[in-house]
Amino acid sequence: MIVNPHLPNGHVIFCDDVRYELNNKVTLVGIYGTEMLLFGDAPLTLTGLRAVVDFKIDPESAPLHGVIKIIKSGSEEVLCQQDFAFPEAQDEMANFSIHPEEFQQAYTGLNVHFLIGNVLIDEPCRLKVRAFVGTDEIRLGSLNIRFAPSSEMQPSS
Repeated sequence: MIVNPHLPNGHVIFCDDVRYELNNKVTLVGIYGTEMLLFGDAPLTLTGLRAVVDFKIDPESAPLHGVIKIIKSGSEEVLCQQDFAFPEAQDEMANFSIHPEEFQQAYTGLNVHFLIGNVLIDEPCRLKVRAFVGTDEIRLGSLNIRFAPSSEMQPSS
């Protein structure tokens, strides 16, 4: 049995670079897991971190308007944001060349690429990615940022 995920939902991938290839391919370079380790003493400035956000809603919810924000924990500073609007569900169906009665669309989605530049990191923190739709906050992911102790910077013998 196939079970559709709870909607709305999504995820984020943090990386060093996003490269746009031929044939609509995208290459993500230097992907981070749950944590970014900064080598050096605080404060340090992040100059080119990327966030690739994928967000999905139930097509029956359309039209839907909201905003995706990347927020630095502690100060709760909004580092970047992108407004979005999903079209009417019927308009979305017009993009498919198959008969609507043969097609059950599980979700409507969008993909947004952010460049997070010139962010001062003066203490360990978390970058949180959230979608805000009406009064709802949808948690899409986060990246913990911490400084490496001097012992982690020394090459092992």
